[in-house]
Amino acid sequence: MTTQHNHSQSDWRAVGGGTGPLVHSSDEEQATSSARRDGSQEPIAPPRLSLTSLPTEILDKVFSCIDYDIYFNPSRRVDQVLVNKRIFSVAYPVWMRRITVSSFIQHDGRDAALAGLLIHKSSAFIKVLAVGFQLVLPHLECAILHHTPNLTHLTVDFANPADAMPLPQCFFDAFRTLRHLVSLRICYVERDAAVDGFSYERDVPSLRELEISAYGRLADCAPGLSKLERLELHCFAFGGSAIPWTTLHHLDVRNSTLNKSRDYTPTAVFSEIISSIEAAHKLSPIVLRKLGLSFASQDPHHLRGYARLLGALVVSEMTDLAILHLDSLAAFQFWTCSARLPTVRRLQLTGFCTCISAEELCGLRVILALCPALEVLHLDCIDFYHKDTVCDGDDDWDDASLTAFRAKDVKDDILTAIQQDNLPLTFPAVFKLLIAMESTTVLDLRLQIPFGQGIRCRRTARNEVFEAEGWTSS
Repeated sequence: MTTQHNHSQSDWRAVGGGTGPLVHSSDEEQATSSARRDGSQEPIAPPRLSLTSLPTEILDKVFSCIDYDIYFNPSRRVDQVLVNKRIFSVAYPVWMRRITVSSFIQHDGRDAALAGLLIHKSSAFIKVLAVGFQLVLPHLECAILHHTPNLTHLTVDFANPADAMPLPQCFFDAFRTLRHLVSLRICYVERDAAVDGFSYERDVPSLRELEISAYGRLADCAPGLSKLERLELHCFAFGGSAIPWTTLHHLDVRNSTLNKSRDYTPTAVFSEIISSIEAAHKLSPIVLRKLGLSFASQDPHHLRGYARLLGALVVSEMTDLAILHLDSLAAFQFWTCSARLPTVRRLQLTGFCTCISAEELCGLRVILALCPALEVLHLDCIDFYHKDTVCDGDDDWDDASLTAFRAKDVKDDILTAIQQDNLPLTFPAVFKLLIAMESTTVLDLRLQIPFGQGIRCRRTARNEVFEAEGWTSS
């Protein structure tokens, strides 16, 4: 017994100085010893897999999924973590592709990060750059863009809407050097007249996406947009005539809260956009595929504007519609809109409102009538659970983990109620919503709960019932 026990113990060995995992090796060792005694060829061990043995293109994809945010976590230094030269040579350019320098971090850290962008040769690797500028030394900040010639995505953020000011001329000069720029985001600027001699279509010919939050007319703040495919506007005087309807595939028009003291009327904004749509349609077909609208739904001017705008749209390719920042679904129950969008397949409704009462459900049905061939409906942050609100006025918003756990509990409770066939009693609003959806063309219903939690109800045909599943997004 003792001998057998000792032999059993010898079948296990530790790898890595006694600190690694235990592996059973007796069969392998005995086979090798037998092969040596017989004079036969020793079996070839399979090659050991390691990170360093992966092809460069695979390593590139691996490191693209890792977030190296040293500006918020200065202790995480990529050149300290990656000691293998080959790994470092692949990872460092990937790490440098996406850099964020927030205006909310400490001044010393922010200044050091900006200085690093100016003096470091690796700035040429940067493809995606988001910088919170202060315009204290505008020419110094503009110089950063001259050191990042390979940018494809750029965010110029001035952080505070109250401090909006004209974008300095040096920024437009720097934009001319960005020959690979595809996407530009400009936050909180002001301009009363266009920049002399500047046009995005001529000076930044690669630009296809623009998001701008600005005081003033679009034609003044962003001249020359005829090559754009995606445009997101947060302006008061939108300047509808400047919208490139003939090339635009994706348009978001959002009601900004930059400065309520400025001259602004919803009726004027809608009228200008509608006039530009009608003028563009006379020249060539509108190729818009995705439209996002964001206005106060409780304002009757906005509701009338919605109806007029959607009625003016003559599009044959639009597949996606989003109505964002809704403050009431009930306000739509008496909405008179004769427009129909027969090509729209996906509808997103987002807002901090409820869908619990009969009036709110009626308002939802009115909106759905816009899209007679709708297949996917996404309700984002709309309270349809009611039984257990995820976030109320007594929540401690500093404890994000607590509220996230509560959101997960709501999701799990709804799924459990569905499995136990107890939904009408525990979550009556969800039950009524699902019953209402059964008589529509919707095949995919996505109910988004805050903090990345959600429930997806799907069916493959209209005559089938919905099947629910949960998801958690990062």
